[in-house]
Amino acid sequence: MFDVILLAAGLGLRSGLSYPKQFYLLGGKPIVVYPLELFESMEEISRIIVASRDNRVQTYIDQYKISKAVVIEGGDTRQESVKNALVYCQTDRVIIHEAVRPFITKEHVRELLSIDDTAVIPIESLNFTLYDTSSELFPSRDTVFNVQLPQVFDRRILSGAHFLADKTYTDDSSLLKDVFGISPAVIKGLEHNIKITTPLDFRLAEAILYGDSGCNRRQ
Repeated sequence: MFDVILLAAGLGLRSGLSYPKQFYLLGGKPIVVYPLELFESMEEISRIIVASRDNRVQTYIDQYKISKAVVIEGGDTRQESVKNALVYCQTDRVIIHEAVRPFITKEHVRELLSIDDTAVIPIESLNFTLYDTSSELFPSRDTVFNVQLPQVFDRRILSGAHFLADKTYTDDSSLLKDVFGISPAVIKGLEHNIKITTPLDFRLAEAILYGDSGCNRRQ
């Protein structure tokens, strides 16, 4: 069994909304509900630890009958939210996911869970040119990838890394690598597994949800 940490405490300042983007109605349903419903439906998931600072999360949990979810206090940063949530996790391995990534699938999550490693992350190739302003070099797209969520970790090792971390990280796999030198196992990500961040992302999410590409199949 696996506990899930669902990060839902962000303010979404880049979204252009007057409220946190995880509450945006996508297809008539708050974005945060999509991953809640998916994890709720998976027998492998024991609990969903939702890190939030907004009472609306509990309201939607009740409204959509998400029985596995428990809400805990989110932090001022993503890293603080994960650290807070880890205290409540009880399974040997944990899944970390962001509330604003609504298009994951059960198959994708199960592929991550099938790999027995300290850390497992999905990565997706890039289709644009990169430029490093510090080195003034152009990194090769053959060796640089987009890191997605969900990610899976050994709970005890990740908790230790968070305890020792002395700077802010935007991703738990990079924190683990920096603190303990542990490289993650990788699987192929999902092209449609976007993180909804900017106003344009809302339009893209609607296209994915209502498109005919098959991206809206959630089984």
